[in-house]
Amino acid sequence: MRKLFAKFIQIYLEMMVRLMLIIHRPKVIAITGSVGKTTTRSMIDQLLDGKVKYNRGKSGYNTEIGLLMVIFEQSVPSNLSSITQWSKIILRVMKLALRYPYDYLVLEMGADKPGDIAHFLGYIRPDIAIITGIGASHTEGFGSLEAVLNEKWKLAQAARQVVIYNRDFELIRQKAMTLDGNRLSYSANSQDADYCLEAVNLLSQGLAGNLRTPNKELEFASRLVGRVQLAAGLAGLATLDCLGIRWSIDDYNQLEAVAGRSKLLISDSHIRIIDDSYNASAVSILAGLDTLVELAKEGRKTFVFGQINELGKLAHQEHVKVAKRANQLVDQVYGLGPEVEKLAKYFDQASFRYFPDPYSLGEALRQELKSGDTVLVKGSQNQVFSEEVIATIAPELKDQLVRQTPEWRKRKRESFNR
Repeated sequence: MRKLFAKFIQIYLEMMVRLMLIIHRPKVIAITGSVGKTTTRSMIDQLLDGKVKYNRGKSGYNTEIGLLMVIFEQSVPSNLSSITQWSKIILRVMKLALRYPYDYLVLEMGADKPGDIAHFLGYIRPDIAIITGIGASHTEGFGSLEAVLNEKWKLAQAARQVVIYNRDFELIRQKAMTLDGNRLSYSANSQDADYCLEAVNLLSQGLAGNLRTPNKELEFASRLVGRVQLAAGLAGLATLDCLGIRWSIDDYNQLEAVAGRSKLLISDSHIRIIDDSYNASAVSILAGLDTLVELAKEGRKTFVFGQINELGKLAHQEHVKVAKRANQLVDQVYGLGPEVEKLAKYFDQASFRYFPDPYSLGEALRQELKSGDTVLVKGSQNQVFSEEVIATIAPELKDQLVRQTPEWRKRKRESFNR
């Protein structure tokens, strides 16, 4: 009965999306990829702010029901079986479908298994498709990296106007060459991209350098410390250009990191923390390690290595890939999660300690860290929750961390029997 009710809700919401699109015809910008979806969406949100009327739905809601709720700015009910709560949502959605207030929709489209993107495309087609990156993420549901890319590439093939893609990923670059329609590339590392950066270096407030687009060459001085974020900002600039929306270099300079995604925090004890705790893949961790090295000009480099979930048969090799790289770059590694526990033998240069939960890890790390040290905190969500490491070593930063509602805190404590 519950499944039938959920299916009814989904079908109704999809029907309302179709109706809204027929009546109002907003421009649809859809984002997919193994990494960087939410960061890219946040950058586009910030660049559009104050310029046009656009949907500000919650980032990270990119599942079958979640995407539909984002489109109509609704929150998933606390009780999914509550007919009363869903009835109120149904009425609000009907009113919004008839009088939709936005000219632009910026959507994340996630894919955990074959057919997910195709399902989204059954009721909404993008004008602009953005492909952010490809890596071993959610491969448990696909079996291979190629299968992940093939599913996500369906979004590019459906784009009405243009495909914007990250040139830093070779598999994506090769796929882009097969497109018949318009395409634009962006990169924080390659100067062969349509939107790219040159002579990037770290200043006191963030990364700075030169920014080049098909029509402009500008100097920038950002508030961001990760090249992944800079690249996401470039995808945002390309999007605005394709929509004919004017922007200035100040718009790019003022972009800010999203909580839990390569956000630089400074503790009261003067410890620099790169908070990348929202989620993890090998690709994003390797990028985070590069950021750690770039930031840590003095003091020790510490890496909190939380397990990467949902990798299926690729789990061990992806964790080993990260371990070997970390061993070359950092001074000490604090491990979290059973997959990471297996990696001790790969650390012969960096010291390695393993902990069964983020609380005991944080307590041990708090005793070890000194003023001037830099820490990268990274890990997947369930059974990892690496943000609690930060909350333990620097309680004053709790309000800036992800998953800090009373409900989330209770869930995390129960996960580790604390």
